[in-house]
Amino acid sequence: SKCVRNAADAGGAMRPRSPLPAATNLSRCATPSGNVAGTGGPPGAKVAVLQKIVSMQQEISRLEVEVEEVHRQLEKERAKNTVSFSHPSGDAEDLDRLAQQLSSAGVELPRQEELAMCAQSSREGRGAKTLEDLHREVRQSLSKVSIVSGEVLRSVDMLQICLVCRINGDYFCLLERDCFDMSTSERRGFTMPLRRKVRLGDDWRITLRKTLEEKVCIDPEMQDAMLQVDEESYIASQTQEASSDYPQLQTVTQLHQIVVRVNFKRAERANLSLDVLGLPGGHDFVTREVCADGRQRLHVWCWTNREQERLELVGNFGKYLAARGVDVSRFGKGAMKSLYQFYVEVHEHRESTLQELRDPAGSQKFELLRTVSLLEVRVVAEVGFRKLMLTSSDQYLDDGRRRKVSQLFAYKLRYGENWRDVMPRAFSERLNMTESIQKEVFELDQESESYKETIRWSTGYPIRTCYKVVTVTVRVKNPSHDALHEFGLPDGSSFVSQEGRLGPNQRGRLHVWTWTSMEGESRDHMFSTSYEELCRTLQDVEDLVLQTTQLAQAESLGLDAPLAQSLEKIQACLANITDIDSMIGEVDMRALDSKADPSERLTADLMDFIVSNYTRNDTLAARGHFTRTASHVSCTDGSEDVQKRPSMDFIEAGIDDWGFDFFEMKTRVEGKILQSYGAVLLGRFANKLHCDTDVARAFLDKLASLYIDNPYHNAMHAAQTCHLALWISKSISLYKVQSSLERVSCIIAALGHDVSHFGRNNAFCISTLHPLALVYNDHQVLENMHAATCFKVLYSSDSVNVLAALAPQDRQQVRTQIVEGILSTDMSEHFQAISKFRVRLDGPDFTFENPMDRRLLAQLCLKGGDIGHSTLPWGIHVQWSQRVVQEFLEQGDDERRMGLPVSAMCDRQASADLGSSQRGFITFVCLPLFEALASCTEGIAHPVPKDTAEEASKPESDEEQNMGMRPTGSASSRWTARRREAADTPVQKVLVTALHANASRWLEDTAVVERLREEL
Repeated sequence: SKCVRNAADAGGAMRPRSPLPAATNLSRCATPSGNVAGTGGPPGAKVAVLQKIVSMQQEISRLEVEVEEVHRQLEKERAKNTVSFSHPSGDAEDLDRLAQQLSSAGVELPRQEELAMCAQSSREGRGAKTLEDLHREVRQSLSKVSIVSGEVLRSVDMLQICLVCRINGDYFCLLERDCFDMSTSERRGFTMPLRRKVRLGDDWRITLRKTLEEKVCIDPEMQDAMLQVDEESYIASQTQEASSDYPQLQTVTQLHQIVVRVNFKRAERANLSLDVLGLPGGHDFVTREVCADGRQRLHVWCWTNREQERLELVGNFGKYLAARGVDVSRFGKGAMKSLYQFYVEVHEHRESTLQELRDPAGSQKFELLRTVSLLEVRVVAEVGFRKLMLTSSDQYLDDGRRRKVSQLFAYKLRYGENWRDVMPRAFSERLNMTESIQKEVFELDQESESYKETIRWSTGYPIRTCYKVVTVTVRVKNPSHDALHEFGLPDGSSFVSQEGRLGPNQRGRLHVWTWTSMEGESRDHMFSTSYEELCRTLQDVEDLVLQTTQLAQAESLGLDAPLAQSLEKIQACLANITDIDSMIGEVDMRALDSKADPSERLTADLMDFIVSNYTRNDTLAARGHFTRTASHVSCTDGSEDVQKRPSMDFIEAGIDDWGFDFFEMKTRVEGKILQSYGAVLLGRFANKLHCDTDVARAFLDKLASLYIDNPYHNAMHAAQTCHLALWISKSISLYKVQSSLERVSCIIAALGHDVSHFGRNNAFCISTLHPLALVYNDHQVLENMHAATCFKVLYSSDSVNVLAALAPQDRQQVRTQIVEGILSTDMSEHFQAISKFRVRLDGPDFTFENPMDRRLLAQLCLKGGDIGHSTLPWGIHVQWSQRVVQEFLEQGDDERRMGLPVSAMCDRQASADLGSSQRGFITFVCLPLFEALASCTEGIAHPVPKDTAEEASKPESDEEQNMGMRPTGSASSRWTARRREAADTPVQKVLVTALHANASRWLEDTAVVERLREEL
């Protein structure tokens, strides 16, 4: 329109043969060259365009004049059909004129003389008033009567005051029960809130003060001292219906509703007596009102529970919501709360506010936004060497319903409240904990305050809600404080608290509280098996019994001996349960046989047969660590056994670099990744194995030839896994205390852990009845196949068997560790392995001197190497991720062709979020493993096997010194008592930090995610 007006201005001033001035005024319509936009012709064409624009502006002006004329005609017609009696005079002629106008519209109201002459005492229509009553209220500006198009409309502004106070813990509202007219002795019985008509043109606030003063006899000074007007509760609504006073008329009522609260504390400070209002007991009382016309009325007031008054208020509140697009029919259905509960929350408790948002399209529609402010408190306590956090697990409402909540301590803030002022009240109401006890046992973490704001649809009400959440941390100073016994401390047990009064419609509730592991405490919150919880519970019981034995009363009561015996049994149980494999897998038949009757004891041959075939026969556990033989001489990390090649220099330079790029290495070694990388590693141990380097190369060539060129599970993945597993073992100093053959076992297991993998997982093999699944009985199908294939290669010929020269017992130990290592890469036992390691780590006798502990840790290092690409630099990690997803999708294609259900994350047609899925894998699968490994950085200096003592005494290599892998001294009797923060450890600084960074990048780097989607 601006363009058209500019054109009109220009056209009015231009001359037909001089277009330049017009072009100057039409800067918005001209191109940089000076031509009118859309034209490029000669000046005559420009003039034609401008003339066309001028004619359009003239047509618009003409239409605007016509529209204004139509509006004037409509207003005149409306005025002809409208008669207003808003300010009549008080004479009889005016009363007659009002009666005539009403009669012309078909409305007949009785006069007072007619009623006096009538024998009947009742009026026409129950509660109906006379013409004089209507004339009087119009004259007093309490209503306005209009006749619009032949229909009589009476307009009234009505103020409804909800005077609220709290009596005995519940909210009561002041209602008028009776009204007596002293001049006529008329009694009007009703029960309704305090109401009064608002004079036309007056503000409802003025009427509010007058009404309280005249009808309830609360003078202005008293109002200021004891009453609080809740303007946030104000609701304005409009209705049109036939009223009970004038059933012949349609009455348009503009209703103003407001809540006024009685503040007892302010009244006490002002030394006001509330007896005249029936308070604080809530008794009935009577007031006298002198009307403007001199009449006197007596009002009988009563304090009643708000249910009756609320019914009307809630109805009006529902109309208000419906007029603003809220589907009120959904209240009270399913999980939705009732409209009544919503009303109480907004207008009585003020725990939420409503904001009207105008439709951005410019229409007159509004959208309501509910805003809730929440205080969220992390209550943290140190219980049994663990940090526990208080959470609400269940709530039982006053109607018997149970709600599963599983949330932190949360409390709604009322409008305008500060969380610091509210927190003591919240603990008092929810936990029944006095403020004095709170000061003794709680300490606020001043730097823990955080704020977040989210907008989403509420689960309790059919309305969009903005949640403003303030989160703070409160720490328990002393969990053993006597006042905390009823709150589940110091043993960390669950407890129940009562909020409010229980009973029908009392809105009380029961809270079930639970102490749970704190998020961020070694990420134990990710998962926790029942086995771990059992161990933790036993540790807590041990601590409790130990604390009890230290009490002075224990000895005087004669409990010291029973407690000592109990503690001894618990400690023995802990010692056994922390070594779960020995506990459930090993049976000491000889010990059992020694307890049997001599006549029933087994022969030696039968004993050996039973032990060999019917119990776990762990050769390494039975014989201890590797024996010292001729094949075990001091090992150096030099490469004197390796025949140097130019391509090997690149590998040697990156052998201790976590981010070593195998994609670049592939181009340097012409695709022979596993052979080249394996030759560097095994060549260092050729003298230990008593084999020639040619044998090692032959083994690697044959092993590499059995790797299939899958996108992910290929020879390069095997070399990458070996590299990462060794880096982890060095970073936690496991490599330093391992024997030479233990290191060789880890290298061979890593290089062969996916040999002959065909790009499909165990679930695919089982669901398709693959021959391998039938051979291995659906148990660790691929892992068993990889281990078997690896040893088929080794035992196929002496020319490839790098273990051939070992002593038989040592060869068996190496085989045991290789098989265990490969089987440990089965992801179906991922969390069980981490759980077992955590429990073993917390055991009282965990030590690197124990070969079983070294084996368990070596298996976790191999698992870390298997999924370790998630810790690599972003560019390398993305390439590996693309390969693994591609392999998953190819499996899904096969499943679809075979008519099988497509496995999760394998459906090419599904619109899965690649970034979120990769981030979830890192967060929930990778992080728990690497953080468990990071926690094993302390206390790793233990006595080492004899064959590595000489090597351990040598100076550390430069890379090991830089990685912080120095011995830390002897371990104490309990791991959890000596464990420190792992923030400065290599695993934490390098791996865990990289995991967090890559997880974030999957959500932030949308360009990479989109590119991968297109390529896949």
